[in-house]
Order: sequence, then structure tokens, then C-alpha cells
Amino acid sequence: MEAAGYMGRILMHDNPWSTSGFRLQIFCLILAPTFIAAALDFFIASRKHLREDLQGEAVTEKPQRKVCLVLAAELAAYITVLIRCIYRLPEMAGGWGNELMQSEMDFLVLDGMMVALACLVFTVVHPGLYLPTMGTGRSHW
Repeated sequence: MEAAGYMGRILMHDNPWSTSGFRLQIFCLILAPTFIAAALDFFIASRKHLREDLQGEAVTEKPQRKVCLVLAAELAAYITVLIRCIYRLPEMAGGWGNELMQSEMDFLVLDGMMVALACLVFTVVHPGLYLPTMGTGRSHW
């Protein structure tokens, strides 16, 4: 969805008044991070799986490292989405003619890269792989 939003920006490169490019950009770039934030919220709410993973019959060092890795990934993704949200507040508060909104580099770094990093973190450290009870509801350790 993020990629579609950036395609809308590309469509607007030659014609900044392109209605279809504008709609695609606004819809996708505002809506896509909502799903990432919802996933983070779901993961935070499902902390019971962390307790289940840690309360297994024999808690070894290996599962504890996995849990710490997932928690670190969660924190990293949360921080990147938070940075994006903080950036979007002054960007949108200034209106459509805002200088901040017209800075492409700021947008790419503080919006696009933050969302991409959050997605990358959870792709590499997928909670379903590192916390098996999240995927199946029972422990595999």
C-alpha cells in the first residue's frame, strides 16, 4: 500500500495537479501506516503470549533470547511509527501550502523510511517465528 502511495507521488511529478495521483497518494500514504500501527497495538495487547512462552516447562536461555529479540523489534518499530506520527502533525497542521509538506527529502526520510523500517523489522523478526504460541496457540519449546 505504501508503494502505491509513492506511485501516486510519481504520477504527480510531471503534473502536480493530477487528481488521480493526488487521491492515490493521500489515500495510500495516510491509510497504510494505520495498518502498521494497528499491528503494533495488537502485538502489544497480546502480551499474554510472552508470559505463556516464558512459563513453559523448562525455560531455557534460547527462548528468553527470542523473547528479548521480539521485544527489541517491537520497540524499534514503535519508535519509527512514533517518529512518523510526530512528523505528520506539523506537516498537516500547516495546511497544503506548508513548507514542511513541500520538502520531499523530509517526507521521504521521516515518513516513508520510518514506515519501511517498521515493516522491515517485523519482516526480519517476525513474532510468529520467534514466539510460536502467537502462531498456533501452543508452545513448541
